[in-house]
Amino acid sequence: MAQQRIQEDQANHFCSICLDEVQDPVVIPCGHSYCMSCMKSHGEEDKKKINSCSECRLAFRSRPAPEKNNALSDLVEDFEKAGLQAAPAEHCYAGPGDVGCDICTGRKLKAVKSCMQCLVSSCEDHLLPHYECPVLKKHKLTNPSKKLQKKICSRRLRSAKDRKEHEKIVEVIKKKKELSVYQQQIQQGIDGRKRDVKMLQQEFEAIGHSADKAVRDSDKMCADMIRLLQKRSDEVKQQVRAQQESKQRQLIELQDKLNQDLEQLKQIESELYQFLQKESQPAHPVDPQ
Repeated sequence: MAQQRIQEDQANHFCSICLDEVQDPVVIPCGHSYCMSCMKSHGEEDKKKINSCSECRLAFRSRPAPEKNNALSDLVEDFEKAGLQAAPAEHCYAGPGDVGCDICTGRKLKAVKSCMQCLVSSCEDHLLPHYECPVLKKHKLTNPSKKLQKKICSRRLRSAKDRKEHEKIVEVIKKKKELSVYQQQIQQGIDGRKRDVKMLQQEFEAIGHSADKAVRDSDKMCADMIRLLQKRSDEVKQQVRAQQESKQRQLIELQDKLNQDLEQLKQIESELYQFLQKESQPAHPVDPQ
């Protein structure tokens, strides 16, 4: 199943000029890829039409300079490593006695089936549209034969009209594959955005936890400072009260001493008064006669 999937993806990478898998892929400004050799030969054959893309019909003011399509080259290289994009072995090409693919350009590959409705014989790669397109799936496929080729020689897909229809079918299949790849890219973008949202949510929660811890640490520090200030206040109060009591004792002692001195002075004053009273009286009484 994995190999079949790779083969289906591989068949999607057609060059719309040669209708074959892209070889040495180059890309033009609109994003579509072609074979390098097809771009050169197509430009030499019709220098006017090369100013527009045969895929999206985008017109250019001058002939676009093709650049190597690294992404597609890597994909082709991966197919080559898997043994799916290697050049066909000699026995895969149509010989004199074989039925050749009516769609291959250049050296033709052996046809594996013939379509009775399209009247064309196709190799394994060019038969893929008959397996993928709903309309073509209804066509009757038979084993290729020279008799069929003789009957349909005048109506082959190489005619301009049939070839154009086939190009449209290939283009539709290609667009479908491109949309599938684009859808996968969008899904990857959605998954990436979900991861970014999850990371932001985790960061948001981490900031909340950090803020809560900072608040707890601040509360603890403030509580410690309050306890320290309360302790210091109590110590200052005790020192003030102790100094107050000491000063009050000194004042009481001084007041007691002053009261004692006052009592002594009063005693001396009383004695002095008595002495003066005694000295002011006559020593002997005078005789009235």
